[in-house]
Amino acid sequence: MGAPERRAVRVADTTLRDGQQAPGLAFSLKARVRIAEALDEAGVFRIEAGSPAMGGAEAEAVRAVRRAVRRAQVSAWNRLNPEDVRASLAAGAGLVHVCFPSSDRQLSAKLGMTWEGALGILEGVLGMCRASGTPFCVGLEDVSRASPARLREAARALRDLGVGEVRLSDTVGVLTPLRTAGLVGLFARSGFSVEFHAHDDLGLACANSLIAALSGAETVDVTLLGAGERAGNCSLSGFARLAGDCPELDTEVDLAKALAMEEEFRPLLCSGAYLSALASCGTADVTGIAGGGLSSAGAPWDTGGARGAGPRRAGAVRGLGKARGPGGAGPEGISGGAGGADRTGGADRTLGADRTRGAGGAGPEGTAGGTGRARRPGQGGFQKHA
Repeated sequence: MGAPERRAVRVADTTLRDGQQAPGLAFSLKARVRIAEALDEAGVFRIEAGSPAMGGAEAEAVRAVRRAVRRAQVSAWNRLNPEDVRASLAAGAGLVHVCFPSSDRQLSAKLGMTWEGALGILEGVLGMCRASGTPFCVGLEDVSRASPARLREAARALRDLGVGEVRLSDTVGVLTPLRTAGLVGLFARSGFSVEFHAHDDLGLACANSLIAALSGAETVDVTLLGAGERAGNCSLSGFARLAGDCPELDTEVDLAKALAMEEEFRPLLCSGAYLSALASCGTADVTGIAGGGLSSAGAPWDTGGARGAGPRRAGAVRGLGKARGPGGAGPEGISGGAGGADRTGGADRTLGADRTRGAGGAGPEGTAGGTGRARRPGQGGFQKHA
């Protein structure tokens, strides 16, 4: 009996967007470009470079990343907002990702609109992408708390709008492998190219991502060392290692380069602020700028039954505790952790941070910075999700 045919699964890295939502992380332009170059070299298919609607510095970062990479597709993340999409198109994003809440909880708490109203806005922004000739992906946010009927309705509506690629986001990190397989299967059977985006609140991000790939997802989202809001995301090396052991899958990611890259950027990613936040995971302050519309409608991990399930051991699970201590030297002279490092200069000078995104302060052009003690939901500012 011959070996099974290997199916390609693409890897999309979102360290520069979702990873940067971890408390204490704010990459300088130099750091972003270096990370993007390393990801490109390691064979990552797509790099989510940022959210241009946050302001000029973020838009320039997306442009710089696109200039720096040779092979990877460069995408930009957007809220369901025409101004966001307009900013991403102006920044030259290679793919526009539009976030679309799929659960009633997200629609009411985050957007304050009806399902029909949201679909109307989506149709408009997708028209903008088509007019510019820019590929797009629709990210169904909070699929783990959407009803089966709503997800079936979403599949029909997106098909009618001519959407080819969807991202299924376990926004609050409560999916299990069995539920993941069912969700991915639903959209794959409906003819969509499926991208899967996991969070690690229950320690299942890598397992869910592997099951998603085995169930038909063509793209899986990762971050370096699993960095991200709350308990983080699926890690690049973790997924590459698991997928590499599956005779059915081929990620085209060089595992040796992925591991070397995570070691190179470990001092940058494992800041004292991030590790401290992980140690007290489960408070509204840890959700960073991604908290709006989630904890305002209940605890971030509230599924109706498993309240407060965010693991306090998340750092140990991903091996972050083995990192060099706060304040160590980062790649190419970038200073390390935000804990004890550079006390005289403040958060702007730690982690190679852009001054427009200081920890807990105001972000670019009046947006919420929110990398240390985040604004609580309802206080305004640019709120990211998924």
